[in-house]
Amino acid sequence: MYRRSSNNKKLNPWYITGYSDGDSSFWFSIIPNNKLKVNFEIRPGNSIIAAINPANYELMLLLDEYFCGIGSILTDNKTKMYEYRIQGFKNCLIVKNHFLSYPLMTYRLVYFTMWCDMLDLIKNKSHITIEGLNKLVNIKASFPRGLTNNLKENFLRRIRRTSTSCKFAGLWASFI
Repeated sequence: MYRRSSNNKKLNPWYITGYSDGDSSFWFSIIPNNKLKVNFEIRPGNSIIAAINPANYELMLLLDEYFCGIGSILTDNKTKMYEYRIQGFKNCLIVKNHFLSYPLMTYRLVYFTMWCDMLDLIKNKSHITIEGLNKLVNIKASFPRGLTNNLKENFLRRIRRTSTSCKFAGLWASFI
């Protein structure tokens, strides 16, 4: 494992956004859980990846420092990648606030917007209703990896979103 350098580097928030535009993902899992009212739980997360090398390990440490230690640095020796992973609703709200303050500029903004829709459904407790869970499944179906076979089997009504819009700094943007 690499050691952290002794310098006092800090990441510029816009650097995090720019890097994330290329090498991050906004995601959430819908996991079966029979102890819950709707039999499924929602697990949101955000990941930023980088190739394994000393400079990128330093980047992962700086990301962890910027986000006040709410994430984990994972190493995948098979893919030779680091992953800075943030999980959990409250932690994902911190990530959301960062990207609302320093907006993404690429198509990743579309996935961020849908991810924010998911967080809003959780915040409003909609995820504990069948209607809310169906909305979450519809959002998940629009992500690149789509639905797992288990979710496809459990949810007959799936509607892929074809467009979304979002508001940043008083401007509306639409993506199709």
